[in-house]
Amino acid sequence: MSVVKMDPKFTKVQNAFFERAHSQPCELKFVAIGLSKQGIQTGKLYSHPEMIPLPIMMCDYLSKLGPEHRSILSALTWTHAYKYIARSEMQTIASNMYVAERVFDQYSDDYMVLQQETNEEYDHIWSFRTIHKMVCREAQLPNEKFDEIGFFDGEVGAAPETKDLLGSEYKFMHYMVGSAVQNMPNEVVQGAGLGALWLLYRYIANVQLKQTEAFFFESPEKFNYDPLAVELTNAHLTDEARHYTTSLDMGMELFRAADPWAKKFIRLMITEMLQNYIRAYYVTYGEMIHLGETQGVYCTPYKIGLNALRVALNHPAFKDHPVEISTLTRAWHEKQVGMELGPINKKRWRYAAQQIERLIDALGLKLDADEIGVNYERHQKALTFAS
Repeated sequence: MSVVKMDPKFTKVQNAFFERAHSQPCELKFVAIGLSKQGIQTGKLYSHPEMIPLPIMMCDYLSKLGPEHRSILSALTWTHAYKYIARSEMQTIASNMYVAERVFDQYSDDYMVLQQETNEEYDHIWSFRTIHKMVCREAQLPNEKFDEIGFFDGEVGAAPETKDLLGSEYKFMHYMVGSAVQNMPNEVVQGAGLGALWLLYRYIANVQLKQTEAFFFESPEKFNYDPLAVELTNAHLTDEARHYTTSLDMGMELFRAADPWAKKFIRLMITEMLQNYIRAYYVTYGEMIHLGETQGVYCTPYKIGLNALRVALNHPAFKDHPVEISTLTRAWHEKQVGMELGPINKKRWRYAAQQIERLIDALGLKLDADEIGVNYERHQKALTFAS
């Protein structure tokens, strides 16, 4: 059987990190169970205020809500973000194992890197569903669905240009990292570098995840965060730090092993995905509101915030604070709120820009600034933001 051989140093390091991480119980499930039993602690926050995708201080209705209501909103936006992440991890589970089966000897050290990470993704999804059920139960919406569109469905940020691409580039990419890897002969998958295509695509998703999750609990000295929520996020971050390294390092190893024609194809596809990402990612909150009100295009953060608010309004604590969400969004649009970046979002943009540049440098890509448009300038400017 033909297989790709990784640099032994990579698998040795990754497997050592995995063993070190799991030398003591570190799954998310026990934290999620604790959160489920505890419920929302309304004296605490579940994310940094700037990470709540709602214009709380710029909205007459939201700014008048008390600490209990803001706690509930923070819990709901935090758990709704993880619902989006969970859907993305479902794609990861499938594609990880398709690649492992086609590219490596079964149960080899190389194979086990992806198998171990897949096990962790199952743990994550179960945990995210558990905390989502808890907040929906407290909001008296026990039948609220957990299904969601995720990163690999093209829902990076959903600028107008990317919305139409769901029928083309993203469907094709789904096929290449899914059915094609699963069904083509091993030697075709290896020569075509489909394992590299998947992992380098996964790297872009890792960047999107980390620039969100790393700032959920920023400035702990200033805010009274729920310790269990902090623990769950930190535990997930720990797992994903290894997955992030695998995406780039293993992806580049498999890229180097691909046929020359395949390398050109991989560069082309990753360039397209990066350009889509940049177009969709560098959008201010005010621009998200504008897209929603004028074009019916809902960027992922904006959609998460609105869904969290919708569920929150059903919570008993909001019984005496009824409001129509459409009335709020119309007022936000009229006032043009959220056009400026706050300090946390500047850090997020800077981090994403740095990591995108890592992939561009590794593959020797050249992006088309004209095709990307104004957001290419934003990407470049973000690299200069202070840390």
